Amino acid sequence: LSSRLECAVAMEAGNEREALTWAETEGWDTTDPAFVATRLLLIPGVKARKRTVLITRGSLPTVVAVNGHVSFHDVEHVAKDQLVDSTGAGDCYLGGFMAALSRDL
Repeated sequence: LSSRLECAVAMEAGNEREALTWAETEGWDTTDPAFVATRLLLIPGVKARKRTVLITRGSLPTVVAVNGHVSFHDVEHVAKDQLVDSTGAGDCYLGGFMAALSRDL
């Protein structure tokens, strides 16, 4: 994200590779997505509301950071032989996950 857009959003979402690339470009010496998520929470925003950070990690639990607290949310495993096409799977998962968060599910 550009720094101007990044300061305006209340929710940031990305995959683990993107999060770790962000950490590397910022000089954060870590490969821990939970640490990256909490660091992203600290970036000042232009709005008073708190930021939420989501980091998807494939079949590993999704990392969610809110108000300095990190939680991990399991992902349902799907056998490889049941997969047809994974194009857009991350985007669909993220959309459903954010909808559930907005309803406190």
